[in-house]
Amino acid sequence: MVVAEPMNYAVDKEMYAQRKDGRYSMKRTLTTLLKSLEDIDEPIFHHIRLQELHGAQLVEFLNTVFLPTDPGNSETYTNYTFSTAELMQLVSNIAKDIVGRLRSYQTELQMLCDQSLMVAGYARKSKATRESDEDRVRLLQMMVSRLKKRSRVQRTYVTISCNSKDAMIMRDMPRPELIDKISNIDSTIQDLLLFLKASTKSTCLVILDCPGLSTDPDDVYQLVCKHPKLKKVVIDQIPSNGKITIFDRDGFLAHPEQ
Repeated sequence: MVVAEPMNYAVDKEMYAQRKDGRYSMKRTLTTLLKSLEDIDEPIFHHIRLQELHGAQLVEFLNTVFLPTDPGNSETYTNYTFSTAELMQLVSNIAKDIVGRLRSYQTELQMLCDQSLMVAGYARKSKATRESDEDRVRLLQMMVSRLKKRSRVQRTYVTISCNSKDAMIMRDMPRPELIDKISNIDSTIQDLLLFLKASTKSTCLVILDCPGLSTDPDDVYQLVCKHPKLKKVVIDQIPSNGKITIFDRDGFLAHPEQ
């Protein structure tokens, strides 16, 4: 029998908690994940069914939570060494649940499209001096792919390099040349803002994880407030904690603190 050598992975901190011995264990079990859904009043969680994991979806999960290279995002990832056997054992505990949520989420998005909502996606990379342009493009391309495959967005916008607290209106100014090396996108956040301003069609904006848009509450509030056609904002946290949060425009403006 051939035993794979342990590999060093960047591990999503939301998924695993560090123990006193320095190793990592599952922060959430399948039972607690399912229990948490009972408290979420969103239609997509009302018809979850555990189903067999498709090979491509397993790869999607592994490639999102376990990265063989450092993504330069210390807020979300930390380093740990796993053997292949350990990795698969950890994944097996939650794989079916993740797939059930993903399919339910995609069903909900399709319902939005059927209601004539445009689904747009936004991804950004944090500033990291040690990250090469090649790695930055590669990682952003992966994020774009996830938006298209998991959320089936119709339009995609990216920011090459910014901090989560940077004002959205100031990002990608001037337009970075590196943006042209990323395929299957519509342009930068500046074009996203122009699209939201000019659009006559109601829009749903999908973001990968909470810091993916901004950590400045006022900036997020102004984005929603100034663009009447922005009807929903979706925060996709499936890989990190199994959650998808959908903010409705009216509810968000009435209670932005939530």
